[in-house]
Amino acid sequence: MGRLMGVEEAVEKLRAALSMGVPPEREIMRTIFVDREEELKKLVGDLESVTGSGRGGVRLITGDAGYGKSAIIEYIKDYAFEHQGIAFSLVEMRELIGSRPSELILSLYRMIIDRVEDREGRRGRE
Repeated sequence: MGRLMGVEEAVEKLRAALSMGVPPEREIMRTIFVDREEELKKLVGDLESVTGSGRGGVRLITGDAGYGKSAIIEYIKDYAFEHQGIAFSLVEMRELIGSRPSELILSLYRMIIDRVEDREGRRGRE
């Protein structure tokens, strides 16, 4: 899998594009996160683990509003597709706020089963 562009490299490329009066590359704009290198490395590591082993995986991303969860997920989604042709499902759990842990796991499992397609395009319990 390709390497992640660091913040310094992204800023340098952004400055170069702006000085030449050309639009910045899409990759640059998706890379600019503040202090998110560790999170991105973990998520890229998850992708490498999945592609290397052939097994699926789950990563729970939590945080307060404005933390950047959606931006990180969008970046990883694009990165996965562009570098490995990987598509993955996103399950938002807003409707599960306040659930007991045992209910949360069962609800999450049901949500995933209902949304995942197999290779023949079948969804859920078909």
